[in-house]
Amino acid sequence: MLPRELFFLFLLIKASTTCIPTQQTCSTCAPFYDTTCPGTASYGCATDSEASVSYSLSGSTCSSSFSCPGVTSIMYDTAVGYSLPPAGTTATCSEADGIWYFDNSGVNTETSRFRCM
Repeated sequence: MLPRELFFLFLLIKASTTCIPTQQTCSTCAPFYDTTCPGTASYGCATDSEASVSYSLSGSTCSSSFSCPGVTSIMYDTAVGYSLPPAGTTATCSEADGIWYFDNSGVNTETSRFRCM
């Protein structure tokens, strides 16, 4: 019986060390949520975990997903300051250039960072 037990032990070790891909992730498009936000209880700027920030890849386009908690709203940093787009606005990024954009009333606007404030 020892060889049979060794066989099952081998299968258990092999299964626990094998990588099973579950979701593609963005590689060129870096996460861009403002990591300096201390949390809504402190200063009204939600942390990335409070805002449930996630990133997903579809084809060659990366998208951000989030939910601003409480009375906080999305704020995107732009080249000329910041923008407060309507609720539900999301950002996308092409894996070809790694630049994030959001839809600003029909105009794709480059952004470097966003937060829920």
